[in-house]
Amino acid sequence: MASVSEALSTALDLHTQGRLADAETLYRRVLDAVPRQADALHLLGLLMAQTGRMTEGLMRIETAIAINPAPAAYHLNHGKIADALERHEQALRGYANALFRQPGQADAEARLMMIARLRAEQSFDEGRFDEATRLYRRALALAPNDLAASFDHAIALKRCGRLPDAAHALTRTGRLDPTLDRVQVERAAILEAIGDLAGAAAAYRTAALITPTDSALCWAAAVMLHRSGAAPRSVLAAHRRFLALEPAHAAGWSNLCLILRCVGDRAPSVLTGRRAVACAPTDLAARVNLGAAQLVAEDPRAASATARMGVALEPGSASALLNLGAALTETGAATAAEPPLLRALRLAPGEPLALAQLGRVRAMLGLAQPAIAVLHRALATQPTDEEGWASLSRAQHLAGDVTVALTCARRALRLVPQHPRGSLGEAMALTAMGETARALVAYDRAIAAAPGLGTAFTQRALLLLRPVAPPPPPRAPSGRPRVMASQIGNAGRFGNQALQYAFLRLYTEHVGLELETPDWIGRALYGFDDPLPGTPLPTLHEDDGAFAAVLADREADRSAGHDIVGYFCGDTTPFAPFRARIQGWFQPVGAVAAHADAALAALRARGRTVVAIHLRRGDFGGGRFWIAPERWYLDWLARIWPTLDQPVLYVATDAPALVNRFARYAPLQATDLATPLPGAEFFADHWILSQADVMAASNSSFSITAAMFNARARLTVRPDRQSGQLVPFDPWAGPVLWE
Repeated sequence: MASVSEALSTALDLHTQGRLADAETLYRRVLDAVPRQADALHLLGLLMAQTGRMTEGLMRIETAIAINPAPAAYHLNHGKIADALERHEQALRGYANALFRQPGQADAEARLMMIARLRAEQSFDEGRFDEATRLYRRALALAPNDLAASFDHAIALKRCGRLPDAAHALTRTGRLDPTLDRVQVERAAILEAIGDLAGAAAAYRTAALITPTDSALCWAAAVMLHRSGAAPRSVLAAHRRFLALEPAHAAGWSNLCLILRCVGDRAPSVLTGRRAVACAPTDLAARVNLGAAQLVAEDPRAASATARMGVALEPGSASALLNLGAALTETGAATAAEPPLLRALRLAPGEPLALAQLGRVRAMLGLAQPAIAVLHRALATQPTDEEGWASLSRAQHLAGDVTVALTCARRALRLVPQHPRGSLGEAMALTAMGETARALVAYDRAIAAAPGLGTAFTQRALLLLRPVAPPPPPRAPSGRPRVMASQIGNAGRFGNQALQYAFLRLYTEHVGLELETPDWIGRALYGFDDPLPGTPLPTLHEDDGAFAAVLADREADRSAGHDIVGYFCGDTTPFAPFRARIQGWFQPVGAVAAHADAALAALRARGRTVVAIHLRRGDFGGGRFWIAPERWYLDWLARIWPTLDQPVLYVATDAPALVNRFARYAPLQATDLATPLPGAEFFADHWILSQADVMAASNSSFSITAAMFNARARLTVRPDRQSGQLVPFDPWAGPVLWE
């Protein structure tokens, strides 16, 4: 009789030959002889499963494993049959046991991975995300490079609320295949949700680099970079990449407008803001951003027009009304600014920006206590608002409490150390306390931070000039109807102040009104003695006064009883018939006259034809305040110099290093002629420009007013952007500033 092993071998041969009935008979005979023969039980169980008796076959293999758990094949086949019966937990154990006994067994690994994936997917689909994460983790332990399992594991972690773990899992998935943008998008969304905006921005940037033509990804990257506080250069580049794909995207241009404004690129900010509005004329956010850019670019009239359009689009928008109030404030039209701010606060009660702006307006109107009350409310909500503290300093100074004014100004400076209005508030408080030296330091700091800040310029000048050129006492009011010009000395620097005074004095004398002006530098320089401002008056902006029409006797005056505000940089033509009268007013007096005459005499001693040019640089640079290159002046000089009789060149500039460019003409400056007048260091430049025989202005009210006051020049030129050169012009026949 054959041995058990021989019989088992014969049965296996029959099994592999497909003679399953014969093989089963022989397996059973072996088991009849040896009931606990494990191999026979295993093979019979396998055969039974192959012939459709899977449950019984599974039981036979389980018995074999119980007798001899060592062979990996028992466990592998146990797993396969359990898998076929959809007993996935048993199948997983079978495959795992097979691998434990025979590491690297490829079939077991593949099947274990497959069933783990299937179970994980089933759990995911049924919303059992905790279970799915465990199953995906098991699958990834077997196949760590399985991209789909890695991604799905991360999403399951996300659905469980385990966001940091999900982000980590997606990082790993991204390393498996760096070309999948979806992985980076999911990771970015998760990082954004947990507050890691820099990480989210990096992920969106990676996604956009993977698919550079996907505008949605480029937009997401640009927005997240901006939100994350990334370096402006990278934020700007991201927005420009997006706009190259979507040139009609209003929000993209509007964002770019905002970013350019924040980095100080004023003219490009306005241009991109206009592009945004052109793309979406009814988009309020685009108009708000454009208006803010126009304010920063020192074009409050344009900002007001933009803001009015915003309010027309959405009359019930608090942000539109706030924007309008802020724009009107910057024009000086405080009376007109108050109603939209009050409406904004009715729509958004307690809005700190609106409260702060309203407080500033009330201080401008001379309403100290109402301003203080409103500003306290604003700062209680937003105590880190440096503008609010600077405004409160002004209001406290107006109320006569200079100690508190100083405290408020320094609070603003602690928040933003170079804040110009904070420095101005500190300087004015120190002036009132008699601390002149410290006040001058603060004024200089304010001017350095904001060169166009008229109040700082004026107060510093007065502080230094009074000891050497005291102004005449103001004359008593005549009793005529009042007109106030409270912004003289505050709105703009010397050129702007001269324009405001010249036109308002001419106008008020023409219609028989009393002009009241603050303590400004014109009193010391020219001996003006107008009455000081009385009780506050409602403001009237220059655009609303029809001054040219009244001067031409075409309309009746509407300015009496108002505080007139504006820069008066528009068309000078209506005032041309009165040029001699205006020129007669702007003649220096006293010590200033002696200083001016000495400087001019020293210059005329050097030649017979005084050629004076003005190069404005310090606070210019964009929009209406564009800078003409020195080359235009050099080309012009090369043309006219040989035609002049013993010419001598004078260069007026706030950038002395430029003078070397004109070395061939042996140029002179104010310091070559006389010691500068303390507080009015600029005056020699303005005076000589106004007395030159040939004069080249810049696109600046400083030299344009000098040209207006010049009664002897036979040639005046200025830079023309269109032709790219200096061209002759009449300062009494056109706008002060050329676009």
